[in-house]
Amino acid sequence: MLPQILLQVGMNESIVNVFSKGFADGKRRLNRLKGPLGLDTMSYSNLAWRLEVEVAKRSLLVTTEPTFQLRLDLINNATSDDTKRYQSHHLQCDYANLKLLQSELQRAIEEHAGVHSQRISRYIS
Repeated sequence: MLPQILLQVGMNESIVNVFSKGFADGKRRLNRLKGPLGLDTMSYSNLAWRLEVEVAKRSLLVTTEPTFQLRLDLINNATSDDTKRYQSHHLQCDYANLKLLQSELQRAIEEHAGVHSQRISRYIS
C-alpha cells in the first residue's frame, strides 16, 4: 500500500523500493522490541467457593462465625508458547472481608470500563 501511494505522489520507483524496504525493516524491529514490553496479565478463569459454619459447640458463650473458602483460578494469556498457564489461589475470609472484596472488584470493573483505561490498553497492545 505504501509503495503505491509513493508512486502516485511521483517518486522514482527505485527510491520507493528502498524506502518501503527500510520502512518494513523498521516496523519489524519496533514490533520485536514492543513484544517484551507487553504486560503479563492474568485473566479470570473460575471462582469456586463454599461456606463453612460450625454446627455445634459445647460452650454457648462463643458465637459461631461463618467463613468462606474461595478458590480463584486465573489464566495467563500472554504466554509465548501455545499452552496456557493456570494459577489457583486459595483464600479464606469472613463475610465482612468478602463484602469488601466484592466492592473492590466491582470498583475495578467500573474503572476498567473507563475511557482512561481503554486508552492505556489500546496503547499497550
